[in-house]
Amino acid sequence: MRDPERKVEKLMWALFQNYAADMRLYEPFDLNMFVGDETYKEGVAKGAFIESSGMTDVWGSVFAVSKKKAVPPNLPVAMSPEQIQALQGLPFKIDVNILKMGWERALR
Repeated sequence: MRDPERKVEKLMWALFQNYAADMRLYEPFDLNMFVGDETYKEGVAKGAFIESSGMTDVWGSVFAVSKKKAVPPNLPVAMSPEQIQALQGLPFKIDVNILKMGWERALR
């Protein structure tokens, strides 16, 4: 739309701000901050919206982030996974798996 009336422009910006909040456009995403001290956490990301007067379609994904301590190649083989995770000072390995991705429809 080219040069909308002031009232229409305000409505367009309000609509954009609603989408921006749903998609978290102003929040940088950092895997370390997302998972924090947890070893496993699931999240949802919304990437697109298509709306009509009767329904909303949302493109999104559900993902899982797991964090484990990285095992050095020279670590003694006799250590259990629990003992390895209890070691201090090891770097972390972070894995991300997509559990679900696609369009979902919601009626209004």
